[in-house]
Amino acid sequence: MPSKPTSKVNTLFWTAKERKLYHGYGRSHVENWIGQIFKLYRVDKVNTTSHELYGEAKTKEFLEPIDVSGRVFISEEEVSLESGVRRYSKGDLICHVYIEHLQELDISIETGDFIEWNGRWYSVYDHGKGHVGTPYLIEDKYYHTILASQSSRDKFEAR
Repeated sequence: MPSKPTSKVNTLFWTAKERKLYHGYGRSHVENWIGQIFKLYRVDKVNTTSHELYGEAKTKEFLEPIDVSGRVFISEEEVSLESGVRRYSKGDLICHVYIEHLQELDISIETGDFIEWNGRWYSVYDHGKGHVGTPYLIEDKYYHTILASQSSRDKFEAR
């Protein structure tokens, strides 16, 4: 019976000291040089009443908004033609956030939370924690990739 591969980080190219150094460089670059900060609105799961069967809520209660530093991208703009009218919609928000930063803020980004970025609202549909690891990692996992679809303030306020 073959043995199971271990989930140790591949040290063939990088030592732990080098990984720590480059991680520090990357985090400093994102937080101090790029300086992209978005506002996170987390759902208050204690005070939000959800449907027994479906688990959905008509209105959501939110915790205090928190400023989170990360690397934010907006996917390409989508253009659709309906009845000869050209409609533009912004793409999804893709954000890379250092796990260490989230731990320092003592928060967790979950599906259903809202993000406000540059006056636009986005609803988180992938919190980035469910990615399956590989036993042959070249690097440690230092960040989560958050995916959020464009939403509106009306949806945030449940109008």
